[in-house]
Amino acid sequence: MTKARQNKEFRESELKAKQRSREQIDTKQKERKSTLKAKTKARQNKEFRESELKAKQRSREELETKQKERKSTLKAKIKARQRKEYCDLEIEMKRLLRKNPLQLEKERLKKQENRKVHRQMERCRDKLSKATKRKTFALVDHERLLNKKRHIGCTIDESIVKFHARVANGPIYACSCCHQTWFRKSVVQLDKAHITLESRQLCTDLTSVDGKQWLCSTCLASLKEEKVPKLSVKNGMLWPKKPEVLNLHPLEERLISQRIPFMQIRELPRGGQLSAKGNIVNVPVDIQPTINALPRQVDEHVTIAVKLKKRLSHKSSCFSENIRPKVVLKALKWLMENSELYKSENIKIDETWEKRITEANDELITELTGSSRSKDDRDSEEASDDFCEISADDGTQGNTDTLVDDTDFDTNKIYVFAPGENQKPISLYEDKDAEYLCFPSIFCGQRRLDNEKRHKNVHYSDIAKWGIEKC
Repeated sequence: MTKARQNKEFRESELKAKQRSREQIDTKQKERKSTLKAKTKARQNKEFRESELKAKQRSREELETKQKERKSTLKAKIKARQRKEYCDLEIEMKRLLRKNPLQLEKERLKKQENRKVHRQMERCRDKLSKATKRKTFALVDHERLLNKKRHIGCTIDESIVKFHARVANGPIYACSCCHQTWFRKSVVQLDKAHITLESRQLCTDLTSVDGKQWLCSTCLASLKEEKVPKLSVKNGMLWPKKPEVLNLHPLEERLISQRIPFMQIRELPRGGQLSAKGNIVNVPVDIQPTINALPRQVDEHVTIAVKLKKRLSHKSSCFSENIRPKVVLKALKWLMENSELYKSENIKIDETWEKRITEANDELITELTGSSRSKDDRDSEEASDDFCEISADDGTQGNTDTLVDDTDFDTNKIYVFAPGENQKPISLYEDKDAEYLCFPSIFCGQRRLDNEKRHKNVHYSDIAKWGIEKC
């Protein structure tokens, strides 16, 4: 046999005979039985089993072998599922397994991973197909036209209707994270936003439209990444609480501000918005002479005419308005008690003027009548509402207490102030507190938080944009 096998023709004829025999079922079964017996004998040896396992693991690491195994298992399952008994048994096994919550979680995670892979594949296909199609200019023009029709409308009437629908509601949607107001297209409901519970804790309880909490797109993007938004309230971006005392008119605010920003504010030709033109001159002011010059009035509603000038010698004034002296003094007193910026200035407010006025009135009455009034008498007179224009004794007509009226007060008198006269302007880059000292009714005499105390650094450009949107 060995000599015959050396011949090539004999070997080929022998292989063909084996192939023909293997095509028969009997020979196949005999070969399988012989191989199984040989494997069972060999597997009794421990070393052979270990080597066989290692060989299988190596083959499974290759993609081709994995695909072959999957195909073989799928074919076997398809054949088995043709029988009803196997299908029923498989359904029962799944039901038993799904009673375990760990199995359910495993299935959910597997489905999620499969969906991610399918989505990525679909996105890649879409990108490739769009990139190839967009090489033609006709498709690009068609897409632009469709976008215009979708946003603007096909006809003029439709575009007008859409425009009025968008402008009907202004920026009335307040973000519960940054407290800024937005349009409807820029916000999402907090309940429908897909964010974690930790991110939800960064939002406040602020509600606006329909009594619901809303989130703007900028805050939502950072909350999805589980980061603190730059302009959020939790990052220290919040206006101080304004008391009623600081509800002042523009000129009343100027009289108690330690800095006066001289600038030209003009109305834009389109839109009617105000804009600053030219340079802004930051002038420091000494409040004490202005406060001393203000007339003291008992009634809060008494107003006086005031003109603000750059110099007293100038004919024209920068600002003129009627102010309430008592309200101005109250606001300054509150700032002196609650603001560190005003406490350091050591401004003194004369609080004994009411006592001096009452004493002067008492002296005048004693001179005219020859009798003095006690404090109880004054309180009883103030509390009593009885008024009679005709006296019971002598029948004289008119108001009997006209002698104690303040007849010297001239309502037509105009007070002129030039607090910035002979003062050297300070550069806005050098004066760090200029913004807080210029507008005490907005900042309430308080500084902003430093970036060291924030969770996330905020640039001044972001603060300026945030302030414009908040106002």
